[in-house]
Amino acid sequence: MSYDYSENILVQEVAGNLLENELGWDVKFAYNTEVLGENGTFGRKSYKDIL
Repeated sequence: MSYDYSENILVQEVAGNLLENELGWDVKFAYNTEVLGENGTFGRKSYKDIL
């Protein structure tokens, strides 16, 4: 299956690049790669914690 036209390429990556490059935000793509805990990706202890 080709991901050339996936939601990640068409929406998420473009929006993330805009927020990062134009507005100076610190953007992290962590879908299915986030590590929980105090020293984790975002410091969340649970997926129920709000980012």
